[in-house]
Amino acid sequence: MKIIMLRQPLAINKRDKPIIIYRDRQELAELPTIQCAAKWLKEHLNLDHLKFTTIEYGAYLGESWLHEGHEYRFTTDEAFRREKVKTWKEKGIISSEKVLPTGYWTFFCNPNKWAIDEFLHSGQTIDSFSITSWQKDWFEEGQIGVIRVGHDQRTKSQLQGRPRMGRGIYAIVQITGAPFKDMLHDEFYYTDDRTERYHVPIRYVHSLYADPILLEEWEVEENEYDAYLFEGFQASSMPLNPATFNAVKQTIRQSPIEQIPGQPEDFKDAKKLEFSSYREGAVKQVTVNAYERNIEARQECLNEKGYRCVVCEFSFVDVYGSIGKEYIHVQHLKELHTIKEEYEVHPIDDLVPVCPNCHAMLHRRKPAYSVQELKELIAKQAQKSLHS
Repeated sequence: MKIIMLRQPLAINKRDKPIIIYRDRQELAELPTIQCAAKWLKEHLNLDHLKFTTIEYGAYLGESWLHEGHEYRFTTDEAFRREKVKTWKEKGIISSEKVLPTGYWTFFCNPNKWAIDEFLHSGQTIDSFSITSWQKDWFEEGQIGVIRVGHDQRTKSQLQGRPRMGRGIYAIVQITGAPFKDMLHDEFYYTDDRTERYHVPIRYVHSLYADPILLEEWEVEENEYDAYLFEGFQASSMPLNPATFNAVKQTIRQSPIEQIPGQPEDFKDAKKLEFSSYREGAVKQVTVNAYERNIEARQECLNEKGYRCVVCEFSFVDVYGSIGKEYIHVQHLKELHTIKEEYEVHPIDDLVPVCPNCHAMLHRRKPAYSVQELKELIAKQAQKSLHS
């Protein structure tokens, strides 16, 4: 069964616990807290009562809610979701911690079984990686993952003079096709294990062997922490927290990247993604097309234009108080999916703050409405209401 990936919001700080509401897989609204989401949905559906657990179970456990023939789903920041289900398990509310797909992956590599250092030195870029079988329906072409190396306990004869590898991230890979089941074996294995397993084809796009991200030394924010990545897990693959992958990108921009032959320039050298020129685009396939949104460009836009919607002038802090402080969406005036390539975003000229409702309405057609067009629609509707 094919899994439809839904965008998860990213918390900007520790206070943020955002929720995105979907109806029939279409994004309806993004709210700063579960309380705001429950209030918004109750008013949107004109309900007298809405169980708080409807959104809780949806956001934390991936459960859908059926109402009047429509399917509603809810997503939240992955770090916050994992923290919540861990707490629920400790309290006995649930029996196990629910794992949900994120569109990003950690691939666990045991250097005692497979010589990844030799593989990276070989210059090969096309390969496959074994995956956890119950996750096979979650993989899609174009998704991104990291190769996470565990404790290196190889003998001197196995190392053959090479340095022992520390626990860390040694490569960035991209999934190039659908999962398949096979008995795969190559010259980099230390054992002759030919057990049939599920694999996904991958392409190595960044080698970090020269300067790996060592987990004992890597400092990340609380919302960027991924327990499976940092602490390890008895599996071949696990979904990766999107915020953690953003932290990986920021880290490798500041480190030397070992170029892999035959890769596009944007994959060869992360330093080319300069912080001063907010390069966007880079289409990735997660069932539907999604686009990397640059956090720094967004923040520069908001520093200049504030947190009030440019369409309807709604302000979250005016309505919700402190919990709505510094919460707003950002609209790209030039739609990324119409470009199909990377371009340099000007935070002031290309981005504007909009509330989640106006953001959703801007995208009710393709191409999207302009800010001015939506303002005119609101004004026209207001005139109708006055004369009705």
